[in-house]
Parts: sequence; structure tokens; C-alpha cells
Amino acid sequence: METIRPEDAGEARTQYGKLSLVRTLWIGVFVIGVVLRIAFVWRPADYRLLNSWRECDYTSIARSFATEGMNILYPRVDWRGDTPGFAEMEFPVLPWTAALLYRVAGYHEEILRMLSALCSVLALFAFAGFARRALPPAGALVATTLFAVNGLLFALSGAIQPEPLQVLFTILTASAAYRWYQSGSGRTLLLASAIAAAAILTKASSAYLGVLLAYVVLRKEGIRAFTKPVVYLSALVALAPPLLWYGWAHTHYLSTGLSLGLSNETHFLSWDLLMHPWTWLRGNIAAEVVHAFAISGVVLAALALLLPWKSIEFPISWYASVWIFYVISADTSGDGWAYYYHCLSIPPACMLMGLGYVAAIDETVLRKLRMRPALGSTLGTALVVLAIVATLAWGINRQYQTMSAPDLEPLYRCAVSFRDHIPSGARIVVRGGTRLDEHRHPVAFNESMVFTWMNRTGFNYAQEDFTESTLRVIAQKGARYWLAAPDDRAVTHVYASIAAKCTLVAHCDQYDLFDISSLARAVDVQPQ
Repeated sequence: METIRPEDAGEARTQYGKLSLVRTLWIGVFVIGVVLRIAFVWRPADYRLLNSWRECDYTSIARSFATEGMNILYPRVDWRGDTPGFAEMEFPVLPWTAALLYRVAGYHEEILRMLSALCSVLALFAFAGFARRALPPAGALVATTLFAVNGLLFALSGAIQPEPLQVLFTILTASAAYRWYQSGSGRTLLLASAIAAAAILTKASSAYLGVLLAYVVLRKEGIRAFTKPVVYLSALVALAPPLLWYGWAHTHYLSTGLSLGLSNETHFLSWDLLMHPWTWLRGNIAAEVVHAFAISGVVLAALALLLPWKSIEFPISWYASVWIFYVISADTSGDGWAYYYHCLSIPPACMLMGLGYVAAIDETVLRKLRMRPALGSTLGTALVVLAIVATLAWGINRQYQTMSAPDLEPLYRCAVSFRDHIPSGARIVVRGGTRLDEHRHPVAFNESMVFTWMNRTGFNYAQEDFTESTLRVIAQKGARYWLAAPDDRAVTHVYASIAAKCTLVAHCDQYDLFDISSLARAVDVQPQ
């Protein structure tokens, strides 16, 4: 029988201890990440909303599927005016799934948040699996930790929005593309293309994945890629479903004029923006530094650039592909309200930060920087800790702002109190947003909150269009009740003229509810 030497036993215990510590760290990361993602799924779609118009749109679309018909090809919005409500939007898989669950479990708006949280949890595990396959062990753990606690992903995980599902599909696409690059299997390339199609259907901004896939294919195959049928078939798989859906969705816009911002808003880089790039570049850079890299992570990512190109090529090309989308959509991506678009950058950014930590402890890199191993390890750990603190602080602050929501609470409370004064089926009219952005480009002005909270359909008008004539035309189209907001009351002469002709039904804080049916019978003498 072989005798085990004491020094061998000691080394085995040391290795076991290291493995146990690593395993414990991974479990801790998963526990923290999952808890963050499910912490706020319990609330309905009331005033505690991360992005009010988007979340209320999805809530009302899910409800309309459940009550007006489950045909997924015909999503309906509440701010439909005198149309059937069919709206141009991304493929409505989340609201449709929620509607299906409503029919099984009853109407609970929290279901939509649970679906988002589930997608976010799955994205965490998908990213961890990809990172462990593509990065060194230490880099994978750091990258997954930063992904797990990322403030923007934390905030979006319980939001009634498509972004958590979009992030899941983008990670799965990138992971499949990476596997194809290693194996060259045609089936894997087709799988990557199919998941990319699902991501683009979930949200059109995922079209940037086409750039990533094209780069990976050309990088591996070179000019031979143009001679391989599987490449053309993969392109067809990636593009055909989105083109079919968005083409169909556009017919809704042509027939009803309703869109969630696809055709009735300016997104793309224009000559004017190209001549004045600093505004949108500054907005994008600031969003990236805060949301994707958590400030100190910028230094980590910069350290990654000292590693051999082969080890950083994939995350660099992934991140660059996202930036191509940001530049093309410069009229949107750099705006403050579009901060959540930058969730697309987080997976490749976390990979680069994980590789940056690897660089910080790599002897070759440390010799280039003339740093000692202990100092490099300390620097890398400090940067990771700072990034964790920064991103968690942003996420917690954002959740606090969402949960308190002082700006929306009065409107929500008044909308709920007015609901009892409005017969079921009666149409309402509510002030929306502005028709033009700061660049004087068209934007979607519809706001859905009041319609969702009142469970009524009706009309929006843009802020610039607020006149008595506007309300008269809307009343003649069938609207009966007008919710006058403080900004409406501020236009004193218009508000006073309308109030003199209509019946005040209810008052709450600074909001008034009028019966405007008398306007439909009035004669419009002169536009104001």
C-alpha cells in the first residue's frame, strides 16, 4: 500500500481549500445576483415605475390581449383614439405571455415583473456559463460578479420592459457565435443566427448583433465565407423573421397611426448631429462610464488592452458592435431618458473588466507596467471593489427613486379616484409629451400612464397642440372626459375657456376631470 507523504497531504488540503473558497464565492455571487433581481417584483404597475410610459404600455397591451383577443399579431394600446388600437411595436412576446398567465392565474400586473425578473436571472446564469468558457477562472469570477451586481441590470430586472429578455438573447447569441468560432459547426452558426433573430424581434436595437456575427464569420472564414451556403442560410435565419414582423407591424402604423416609437420618432444619426457630435457623444460616453463600467471599471478595461489580442478580441468586437448601434441611433442613444439602451454594453464590458483583473495579476503585464505582483493584485482588487460599490450604489439609488416616485404619485392617486366617475367604455383625453425633441426632430408624444391606471381607452394630444380647437376635434371623435393637468391649467386663457363650456366632474390635488361632450356640439369659430 502506498504511503501518503505529509507534504502531499498538506498540498492536497491547500488545493481543496482553494477550490472550496472559489466554489463559495461563485455561490455567493449567484445568491446576491438572484436576490437583487427578484427583490422588487411584488409591486403592480402603479406610480412606482422605472420608465413610466414604457411599463404602462406593456401593462395595457398585456391586458388588451387578455380581454380583447389573444392574437399575438394584433397588439393594442389604450391611447388608441377612435381606432381599434393596433400599434407598431417589437414582437409582443412578453405581454402576450403575461396575458396567457392572466387567463390561468387571474389578472395580476406583478406577473409582468416576474417574467422580467426570470429573464434577468437566466441572463445571469447564461453570462456566467459564457464567462467561464471564454475567460480565465479569475477573470470569469470577476466578470460575473460585476454582471450580477450591475446597477442598471438590477434596476431593469423588475421593470415591465423587454430589455431583460433582450439581454438574455444577446448573451446567448454571443455565446453561440463564440462556440462556432471555436468549432466551426454549421449547426452552431445557425443556432446563433436563430437566437439573434429572437433578440431583434424582442427589440430592434439588437440588430447590432448582425455586425458581431458578420465580424466573427469573416474573421474565421475570410473571403471563403462568401462561398459557403451555411453563411447565407444563417443570414436568412437571422434577418427573415425580424423583417417579416417589423414589416407587418408597420402596416398597423399605416392604418392606425399608432407606434411605440419605431416610425413616429427620429432615431438615426443626421447631418446636423454629425456636424455637432459632442452632445450625443457626451451622452453616450457618460452612460457607458456609469452604467456599463461603473466608473473605476474603465481603468480595468484599459488594463485588458495590455493582454494578447487573441484573448480580448471577442469582447472587444462585441463591444465595438454595440457602439456602432449607438452611433447609428445617435438621435436617441445619447439622450438622458435612453439610459436603459446601454444595458446592451454591460455583458462585453463586464468581460473586459474581468480580463482587466487578469491583466492586473499577470506577470507579463506587470513587467510592462514595472509593477510588483502584490501591487498589481491590490490595484486590480481595489478597482473591482470600487466598481461593485459604484454600480450597486447607482442601482439602489435608482430603486429608491422609483419606489418613492414623488412626481407620479399625485397623478396616480387622482387617476384612480377619477376612475369611478367614468363609465366603462367611455373614452378619455389626456395630455401627452412634446412633439419635437431638442433637435427639433419628431418624437413619440403619447403617454400611457393615465389610461393604464384608469383602465380606459382614449386620446393623447401633444403639449404644443393644447388648444380648445384640439379638444373640440377630439370630442367630436368620441372622447367624453378630459383630465386637465397642471400644465394645462397653466395655459390660463385656454383652460378658462374650456372650463366655462364644460362640466367639472371631479377635482383632485391639481388635476381636474371634465365632461367635454358639450364641446362636440360647439362650433369652432377660430383656432386659438
